[in-house]
Order: sequence, then structure tokens, then C-alpha cells
Amino acid sequence: NSIIVALLYFIFSYSISWGEGFKGAFYVLMMFLPGVTFPLIAFYSKSRFKSSPKRLVHIVLSIVIYHGCVWLFSGQGGFKYSPLFAGFLGSILFLLTSKYLLQLNLSVKAIMLVALISGFAFIPSLLDDRSVVFFGLPVFLWTIINGAFINYSYKN
Repeated sequence: NSIIVALLYFIFSYSISWGEGFKGAFYVLMMFLPGVTFPLIAFYSKSRFKSSPKRLVHIVLSIVIYHGCVWLFSGQGGFKYSPLFAGFLGSILFLLTSKYLLQLNLSVKAIMLVALISGFAFIPSLLDDRSVVFFGLPVFLWTIINGAFINYSYKN
């Protein structure tokens, strides 16, 4: 599921070059959309979490984490490497929230490693800020990395 959603994010990121209408929709939807869709595809397709009362809290926290990282990614943090830090911070906060709120058996060492790799996924955004590479490729990679880690944790 995370591969399909990652591809949709990538295509949606590419849509900003299709005209102003697509660009406006992209900026509005991408402020919150991955914060909602990622936990839904990563966790709530599994029967274990379908009726959990913590589900709504987890989704709300995911939206807040994602929105904060978008703010940081956009350079509001005021430093050049804010996209890398946003990718790292988004991953670590999401995974730690998932570990403790949903009581997943995820090791903190593995979470730190995945968060570090997720931060590096945003290197393309430092190289090119005028194309789909700026946002689409990093979001694609972040979704794949974190989705694969979550899927791996289910199998173990």
C-alpha cells in the first residue's frame, strides 16, 4: 500500500507543472493529506487497529507532526538543511508516537536508523527546488522507507 500511495504523491507533486489550478490544489491538499493517508494505509488496514479508540488520537498527532514538518521543510526554520531535518523529525516523531500510542514492538535503535535514512531521503530537495524532485521524490522515498519499516515490524 505504501508504494501505491508514494506513487500517487509523486504524480500529484508532478501535477504542479500542469497549471495554476493543479498547483493550488497541490499546496492546499499536501498541507495535510499525507498526515491522514499514511497512518491509514500503514496501520488501519490491519484488523488490530480498526476499533482502537487510540486511532483518532494517532491520526490527529500524525497530522500535527506532518504539518509541523511541512512548515519546517518550507524553510520556516531558517536554515539550509531544514528539509533534511524535517524528514528526520517527521519520521522519528511519527514512529515514536506509533510505538508508544499503538504499543508497537519497534526498537528505538531501529526507529533512529529509519529516521536518519528518512532525513537523507530529502537530499534531492536541496539540489533542485524547481521541479517534482524538490518535493515529490523525497516524499516518495520517505513513504517507501517508513512504510517498509512498518510492514517489516508486522512480520516480526
